[in-house]
Amino acid sequence: MSAFIVSKRHIDYLVTFVATRGYTNIYHNGEHKEYTATEIGTILTEANYKSVNHRYSEDVDTPTYTHRVCANGPINAAQVIKAARCFEYQSCEYPEYKESLAKAIIEKIISMAIDKLPGYSDLEWDLPEWTADDNQVRRLF
Repeated sequence: MSAFIVSKRHIDYLVTFVATRGYTNIYHNGEHKEYTATEIGTILTEANYKSVNHRYSEDVDTPTYTHRVCANGPINAAQVIKAARCFEYQSCEYPEYKESLAKAIIEKIISMAIDKLPGYSDLEWDLPEWTADDNQVRRLF
């Protein structure tokens, strides 16, 4: 695998999504804790640098993070998911990532963004059994 440092704007976009919706209470290691936008951005930035440093045996210092709101209008939920998945791919190289606070934050961001996808709330939660009319649909899979 390869890894790169995502842009500050990338982190700002993720943090803006989570912070402007009040999703800053993160569950990790058996407890809930409230974080500021800057704290969340710092955690994500540190994880990304830690990953790249681990991957390439480097020791690049993590820059100081200060949150800057990154949106001129509504944030696109699909873009949030894509940006979160990119972040995770770039930040998962160090061994402790799977249990990290950064991973817990990204999982929360993805979960919350899925709930905001257009039409998501209108979809079936529990799908009923197949009917004769569904045979045509079944062939698509």
